[in-house]
Amino acid sequence: MLLALLLSFLALALAAQSPHPFVSLPDDYDTNVPPMADGSAPNLVTVDFRLGAIQKVDDPNQRISLEMILWLRWEEPRLVVL
Repeated sequence: MLLALLLSFLALALAAQSPHPFVSLPDDYDTNVPPMADGSAPNLVTVDFRLGAIQKVDDPNQRISLEMILWLRWEEPRLVVL
């Protein structure tokens, strides 16, 4: 689900910058279909994050507010590199 959402954001970002000088999405690109590295197995997604600050700790409600950066990396063979 998260991957589909991120692919949707990627598609919107690339469309907003169209024509992008290096990468474009094919006309039949479907953001609901996850990328497959070789077409048969799910793609490996690398997750990395950096914690910037702990904003708030709410013990009674068991909540923590964080400032962080999240990176997700994967191969997307459907992108067209120009």
